[in-house]
Amino acid sequence: CFVIFVLFLLFWVFCCFVPFLWSICILFVSFMSRCCFASFCHFRLNSARVLQDTFHHHWREGNLASASRCEVCRRSCGSSDVLAGMRCEWCGITVRKVSLNYCTNSFYPGNRCSHVLFCGVLERDKEPRNDCFFPNFCALFAVLQCNRLGADICPLLVFVNPKSGGLKGRELLYSFRKLLNPHQVFDISNGGPSCKIQLNMFLCSLHTFREVPRFRVLVCGGDGTVGWVLGVLEAVRHKLVCREPPIGIVPLGTGNDLARILRWGTGYSGEDPHHILVSVDEADEVLMDRWTILLDAQDISEDGKNNGFLEPPKVWTMNNYFGIGIDAELSLDFHLAREDEPDKFTSRFHNKGVYVKVGLQKISHTRSLHKELQLQVDAQNIPLPNIEGLIFLNIPSWGAGADLWGSEVDGRFGKPSIDDGLLEVVGVTGVVHMGQVQSGLRSGIRIAQGNYIRLTVSKPIPVQVDGEPWIQPPGHIIISAAGPKVGSVCPCRAPVVSYSPGVLASLLYSVVWLL
Repeated sequence: CFVIFVLFLLFWVFCCFVPFLWSICILFVSFMSRCCFASFCHFRLNSARVLQDTFHHHWREGNLASASRCEVCRRSCGSSDVLAGMRCEWCGITVRKVSLNYCTNSFYPGNRCSHVLFCGVLERDKEPRNDCFFPNFCALFAVLQCNRLGADICPLLVFVNPKSGGLKGRELLYSFRKLLNPHQVFDISNGGPSCKIQLNMFLCSLHTFREVPRFRVLVCGGDGTVGWVLGVLEAVRHKLVCREPPIGIVPLGTGNDLARILRWGTGYSGEDPHHILVSVDEADEVLMDRWTILLDAQDISEDGKNNGFLEPPKVWTMNNYFGIGIDAELSLDFHLAREDEPDKFTSRFHNKGVYVKVGLQKISHTRSLHKELQLQVDAQNIPLPNIEGLIFLNIPSWGAGADLWGSEVDGRFGKPSIDDGLLEVVGVTGVVHMGQVQSGLRSGIRIAQGNYIRLTVSKPIPVQVDGEPWIQPPGHIIISAAGPKVGSVCPCRAPVVSYSPGVLASLLYSVVWLL
């Protein structure tokens, strides 16, 4: 009995004393880079060294949620009347002022801060480097040092287009700059190939992340903004350690077809930005095809012979769909109307109303598209029915969520997928048919499925790539795979589907057709 008592006593001392030494061990390892109690916890010393450096809190007074609780005493520390309580801008914990002295001076990032870059891992280049994006200006921008990043840290790079979604884009920009490091959040309101200043800002952000082995990108904007970001990432991927960072989307545009397919919802409606960060952190990674479109404008005679080039060839990259004919004509009219009065196009509902108005003006319009172009899919000539529009789909969402391909089982074609390496070719007979597709009454005319498309156009015709329309001169159009697939992230839980402004406009479109 005495031996059992002694063994029990030793076990009790071990259970009570070792955790105390372990807490002291972490303290000394964090601040002295060595353990002063290694003789007691040699088996825990290696685990302690795996932990990354701790960081000091950055306290800010007030602006706390009413439900905030003190991290020390668990009492309420939020107030909507006065500046009360303190909040760490890095880790997000809240404490009362009287309890601030009892709170630890530093913290370990852990999982809930895995997407944040702390000040301890950022520093400036002392002199320009040969591998930077801007050799003459690299010393002006912060560069990430990866020696203090843990294996579980996956920082987030955020791009926001404040002009999308009315004022919601600007609200997101301010919110993410509060939740993350300012070096992680960038404004691309005027972003695009024609804006050199915003393009330089975008490249500077990638320069900051160029040595990060693993990071994710969050794009807050419409499908056009997402496509532009993907294009720039593809152009500079050879300078990044993480060649293909996964892309997440906060939908701020009108159609948001890519965001719908990736389960990011039909449009941003004021969700908590912190919940968005958690969704990005927990999202699953998927792959998506991208396609290269070669526009070779030539003077083609009626007998099909080429009489010379009209203009230099152009190359576009497609993510969602490529349209030719009536749907591109509607997009072009909408684009011109938005350029004339940009201040009126601040809401998705108004934009859909303009689409309805433009569509009503084109109801009596007829165009025999099958007489103006020739289609080849995988080197096979495909006869075209009497249609007015031809759409090539990479994703099963078109025109703000419509299922143009349809869900019927067809033995001639396989089930569409965003990573199957195939394009779906669908035709529409006119504006009325498009309205029926938008309202879910019908689907498009299935024509073909393939990975190499060749079109011969005999007359100038409207075309559009991911919502960017223009008039294409006669010539050849070649669509082929654009190299490696793009990594994207899908939230683990799909958002609740509701009647968005796009769906309401589609119903109005259907009612007008029925009348």
